[in-house]
Amino acid sequence: MSVKQEIRSLQKLGGSLALYLPKEWCDMNNLTRGSKVRVRYVDRFLCVETEREEKREAVIDLDDILDADLKYALISLYVLGFDRVRLSSKKKISLAIRRHIISLLNYTPGYEIVEEGENFVDIAIAREVEDPVKALSREFNSVSTLFKYSIEALERAPNIPDEYVDAIEELDDEVDRAWFEVERTVYKNVGKAYLKSVESRSMIHLLLVSRYLERLSDHIVQLVQEIHASPVQQYETIAQIRSLLISYHNIIESFKAVLEERKSARDTNTITRLINIIENKKSYKHSVIPRLRKESGTLVAYHVMRIYDYITDIAEVVTNVILDSLYSKT
Repeated sequence: MSVKQEIRSLQKLGGSLALYLPKEWCDMNNLTRGSKVRVRYVDRFLCVETEREEKREAVIDLDDILDADLKYALISLYVLGFDRVRLSSKKKISLAIRRHIISLLNYTPGYEIVEEGENFVDIAIAREVEDPVKALSREFNSVSTLFKYSIEALERAPNIPDEYVDAIEELDDEVDRAWFEVERTVYKNVGKAYLKSVESRSMIHLLLVSRYLERLSDHIVQLVQEIHASPVQQYETIAQIRSLLISYHNIIESFKAVLEERKSARDTNTITRLINIIENKKSYKHSVIPRLRKESGTLVAYHVMRIYDYITDIAEVVTNVILDSLYSKT
């Protein structure tokens, strides 16, 4: 498709300036009077896009449906064009139920898990998105869930059920898919004319965080695999992974606040907390890691240290993003 361009004059309309859109473009996109368009702009660039249709969403109560019927309910909603489906329950979503849901997604290749909590799982259509933030949000969610199930697995050591090891490896695959999507969407967006200066820099930050999450995920999986083969209970390791999960959540919440341009992201306490995580890296290596090496062995200690390394790498990126946003607005 060739790119067309022309020079148009701005018209005075009341107290504003108006720009008439090309008739050919409006006809091609079925735009008429009252149609909505999305306007994006930065620096000297302005882009007009057609607004997407309203998304169709549904909720399935897992307490009121048989496992055999869930498969056909998901297929029906998929065929009917629903964009998002929430699977909810009054009880906690168990590992077995989550794995069952994942197996059903093989029948609906357009759906994937995008968000989940203690008693719900959201699946949505996997479109060719142009917003890497959405792909990165899925990666945040997958790594968070990976942490959660890894802690549950470690608590069962030295008799970790094989299903936990398999499920954790599946979560690592979800992280990889999200990482590839972040890469693809970043590369697509960087070439767009209306993305310059500040927005282009933010794309690099998204790519860095996504890569660090992918590497962090790999070390969590390798940690569980190593402990799975060990006959020893890992009390200190469990304590450290719980602590790292808290640090991870703090960093990710700060990054989300930056992406959403919330005031809390520029709070002094936020920056101080991030810097403390970074600065504690040296003391963590000399105080915690020797204890882990003594209790659990060299490889376990190595993987825990690498997890901490990537958490601090993410904290550094988030700190730089916050400082960049602060000084770019002063």
